[in-house]
Amino acid sequence: MPLTTVRGALARLGNTLTTAQLTELNRQVDKDKKDPEDVANAYAKEHGLVK
Repeated sequence: MPLTTVRGALARLGNTLTTAQLTELNRQVDKDKKDPEDVANAYAKEHGLVK
């Protein structure tokens, strides 16, 4: 993946992800034992970060 693609993705994420949201995502993985990829994909879809 080109570096510019990674930078763009991180910039979009940084503009939407709050500390509270990150804490909730971590809780889903750690306490609810959800798959990290599933949690990340659901967040990205919900916030329009992926198509």
